Amino acid sequence: MDQALRSYILTRDGGCIARLTVAWCATLWPMFQGLPEPGECRNTWGDVISPFELDKMTIEEVKAELRAGRKAGYSKESCVCVCPGHHFEGRGPGAKWCTKAVVREAVRLYIPAANEKARERGVMV
Repeated sequence: MDQALRSYILTRDGGCIARLTVAWCATLWPMFQGLPEPGECRNTWGDVISPFELDKMTIEEVKAELRAGRKAGYSKESCVCVCPGHHFEGRGPGAKWCTKAVVREAVRLYIPAANEKARERGVMV
């Protein structure tokens, strides 16, 4: 992945997107209201970490449309920031949170809205 794109996604999202399900964030991002409880952010080994530790986050690809066997590709229109614990390889409570169908649908709505807010703030790739 291109370092400029990774930096953009980390800056745009500000940390693990699972944190956006908490009540005050979900008012800013209504697509995250009512999603399954993600639990705490965790590193690859299952230790609790802050959702804002950008150096420990991973980038998750989200397909715009369902196409079995085809990757979405890395772009600002198809990627979000998640902690390893909420990623598909996570362990413990909240593991694989970002792979749930309802979460994927919310993320598909979130990405264009987040890109627009980033553009308004002057954040560019």
